Amino acid sequence: LVLEWVQKFSTVFISHQWLGFTEPDHGNVHFPAICSACEAVCSTSGLSEDALYVWVDYISIPQSNAYLKQLSIASLPVYASVVKYFVVVAPKC
Repeated sequence: LVLEWVQKFSTVFISHQWLGFTEPDHGNVHFPAICSACEAVCSTSGLSEDALYVWVDYISIPQSNAYLKQLSIASLPVYASVVKYFVVVAPKC
């Protein structure tokens, strides 16, 4: 199903460093960067913003069920390797 999805729909995998222990983006630092990155992907590839699907770990991985969460984390390499676009969002050092 994953391969069928990414062949049919343009999808970007967002990789980001969590900025807190309990929340991925407590200070709302990554969200604007993710939006800008997605806009850049659309602009450089000629996609409309409606045509880009976004995969972000926190919303794409079950958080409340530990078993499903671990299975999903184990599948990250599959998702990351088949999407058309891969973006890393990291804070400045």
